[in-house]
Amino acid sequence: MAVIAFIGLGQMGSPMASNLLKQGHQLSVFDVNPDAVQRLVDKGAQPASSPAQATIGAEFVITMLPNGDLVRSVLFGEQGVCETLSREALVIDMSTIHPLQTDKLIADMQSKGFSMMDVPVGRTSDNAITGTLLLLAGGTAEQVERATPVLMAMGNELVNTGGPGMGIRVKLINNYMSIALNALSAEAAVLCEALGLSFDVALKVMSGTAAGKGHFTTTWPNKVMKGDLSPAFMIDLAHKDLGIALDVANQLHVPMPLGAASREVYNLAARRPALILMDELAHSNAPGSRHPKRWQDIEELLEAGIDVFTTVNVQHLESLNDVVSGVTGIQVRETVPDPFFDAADEVVLVDLPPDDLRQRLNEGKVYIAGQAERAIEHFFRKGNLIALRELALRRTADRVDDQMRA
Repeated sequence: MAVIAFIGLGQMGSPMASNLLKQGHQLSVFDVNPDAVQRLVDKGAQPASSPAQATIGAEFVITMLPNGDLVRSVLFGEQGVCETLSREALVIDMSTIHPLQTDKLIADMQSKGFSMMDVPVGRTSDNAITGTLLLLAGGTAEQVERATPVLMAMGNELVNTGGPGMGIRVKLINNYMSIALNALSAEAAVLCEALGLSFDVALKVMSGTAAGKGHFTTTWPNKVMKGDLSPAFMIDLAHKDLGIALDVANQLHVPMPLGAASREVYNLAARRPALILMDELAHSNAPGSRHPKRWQDIEELLEAGIDVFTTVNVQHLESLNDVVSGVTGIQVRETVPDPFFDAADEVVLVDLPPDDLRQRLNEGKVYIAGQAERAIEHFFRKGNLIALRELALRRTADRVDDQMRA
């Protein structure tokens, strides 16, 4: 059995270290969370006060950390691994970090006479617990052969990815596809519901076709359809991994519009907001966005339990489109469906006299100079504003009347 230093006892690292103990390996563990360390000590590990102390006498040093900066700090920082690392030891970084950071870390370790390989993992925290992770080994043939007995205590499948730094590269591609497809799967599920389609039927069909050979054959039947919404893969990690993939793509000048659109969804989810402010409800989104219209974004946010405060001008209500065109002589192209507007929990009327609004236009508080001048001469003529103001007042009064009768 091997003597191992294990650094990083998070959601994945802790069960991975536990499985090494179960297989009889001797572990010295370090983490900034003392409770995480104590849980491993209770299972037979030796506690360490620093990465340097954990590394003393180790044949293997395993790092499982949130980002590349932390890996570098643990290896080269004060009380870091390199202060006590044996020249015969092998460092195995199992973190998911930027591949260029991995390349630099391996090169810097080699320059100091140390050996290092990358072995990121695939699958979920449940697989980390059961010891059934997919191990993506990036190293020399000698390193992979040497590390295999230790690695197989944490997983049931090992793939030699072809050399140092290749493990993190294939992990990056795998996670990019999985995370983006997860967002697409959720979108398809919402569409099923909107169409009145039984999701059980849709799931059966898609599970047998190329469309459903991802999350619809794993995450959905095993968790979502059973009412289990506990995360198998944390949003923060998904957000980080997707960001790394898009950053690499940007450096290589590879366009990835679907990934960029998925990142917007994970951006919101990672922040876990209770309320989002969104301007100009009726406007269209930029090409390549997740939804064509901004109000469709709001539908998705509401489905996620996030409240939205937004703004809309009366001329954009779909049912008033012909009326507005007749009054102003201008066809408004951007509209919001009335049922969406009517479903709002609260409507606040922002009433401004026409002269005050035109004054704000002249002061550049609504549009930039050139746009403001054209607006005053056309849509924002005083007569038009008076008519639009009356429409807004009437529409609000109708809503109040409906609420009083309800």
